[in-house]
Amino acid sequence: MSEEMKKDEADMKSRVMGAINSKKIKMRSHFVFVAEKLGLESAMALAIILGAILISLLLYFIKKTGLLKFLTFGYPGMKIFLATLPYDYIILFILMVAGAIYFANRLELFCGKCERTNFFTVWFFFGALILGLFFGALGLGGILGGWSHNHIPHDRAIRGQIKSFEGNEVSVMEEDGNMVHVFLPDSGEILPLDGDADEKFLRAIGRRDKEDPSIFHAINVRCCDSD
Repeated sequence: MSEEMKKDEADMKSRVMGAINSKKIKMRSHFVFVAEKLGLESAMALAIILGAILISLLLYFIKKTGLLKFLTFGYPGMKIFLATLPYDYIILFILMVAGAIYFANRLELFCGKCERTNFFTVWFFFGALILGLFFGALGLGGILGGWSHNHIPHDRAIRGQIKSFEGNEVSVMEEDGNMVHVFLPDSGEILPLDGDADEKFLRAIGRRDKEDPSIFHAINVRCCDSD
C-alpha cells in the first residue's frame, strides 16, 4: 500500500471517529438489528397468514350463499355474482399482500436492493392464496364465520329452500327465514312432478313485487340443487 493510500485511510478513520465522537453517527447494538429483523419477519408472516384467512372467509361466503351456481345463468347471473361478492374481504386481502411485500423489501429478501417488486407480488399472492385454500379445506372459514352481511340482491334474485310447489308457483324459504312465493315463467316445465324437490334449493333471477315483497316473479330459474 502506498504512502498516499495509507494517508487517505487514516484521514477516513479520523473523520469517522470524529463523527462518532460528535454523536453524528450512533452505533447500534447487534441485538437491535436482530430484533428489527425478527420484527419485520414476524410482520411479513402475519400479513401472509391474515391474507390467507381472508381467502378462507371468502371461500366460506361463496359456499354459504351458493353464489357460484348463479354463474350458470350467464351474463345476468354474473351480474348477481359480482353484486354479491364481499369486496371488503378482497380489498383487505390485497392490503395484506401489499404489506407482506413492503416488509419483504425492508428485509431485502431474495435480491440485493429488492427492485423486483413484480416477482414479490406474484410470489406472495399465490403463497397466501394456496394457504387460504388449505385453511378453507380445513373449514377455518366456517369456524370464524366472518363479518360480511352481504346478500344476494333482494330485488333481482332469490335463493331459497323449496317447501312446496303447485303449478307454476313455488314456496321457498330464504336464508333469513322469510317465505317467498316464486312465480315461474310460463315456458317449459321446470320442477319435477314428484316430491323430490322438497327441501332442495331453487335459484331464480327476475324481480320482486314492489307491493308485496313475499312475491317474486322469476325470469330465469335453476332447480333443484341440494347445495
